[in-house]
Amino acid sequence: MDASLNSALDQSFVRSFVAIQIKLTNDSVINLIDGSGEVSFPVDGATVTFDGDDAIYGALATAKSFEDTVASDAPRFTFSIMPPSATATAELANPKHQGSPVRVWFGVVNEMTGTVIGVPELLWVGRLDFVRTQIGENAQLVEIETVSAFDRLFVAEEGARLNGNWHKRIWPGETGLDFNIDAQGDIFWGIAAPTAAAVRTPTGGWANIAAMLNNR
Repeated sequence: MDASLNSALDQSFVRSFVAIQIKLTNDSVINLIDGSGEVSFPVDGATVTFDGDDAIYGALATAKSFEDTVASDAPRFTFSIMPPSATATAELANPKHQGSPVRVWFGVVNEMTGTVIGVPELLWVGRLDFVRTQIGENAQLVEIETVSAFDRLFVAEEGARLNGNWHKRIWPGETGLDFNIDAQGDIFWGIAAPTAAAVRTPTGGWANIAAMLNNR
């Protein structure tokens, strides 16, 4: 953590903020902070302003805590936006935006000057996974769930092996797997495959002796 930011957090009164950036696939960039007002700080070498209310997509409603499990799922971060129109709601919920980069920072503002103290801490780097829309009588909410890059480690890659279509993507015109259906095989990762048991079958003279003994 930045030294100035760390020092500011030791004060008796702290005005903190959470900043969220979403880069949608339609080239729109949403820069929001919790609460009202705006803050500016460098992002990727350029000064970026984060506002409490985006003219098109609305304001940040909630920012939940991070979810992290052991071995069973990738880390996740969920937040929600209050869009000002049905058009904005539909755009945020558009499936084409799945995978859009999402970043989250935590920072502190100088109460007297309104400037950001030190360098905000980057808390989260992930991608948009899916959204849930909640439309009420007087309000509408879009809950956005993001997932970290570790989510790709849980992809089973089913269908990417022993499949004719996939095989032809690598070797066009090769038909060796066209009739390969429901084939199964064990893949041993990091260890040698176990040796299959071998049974010797007697041949020649020994085979005749074995047959005589079995027929007694």
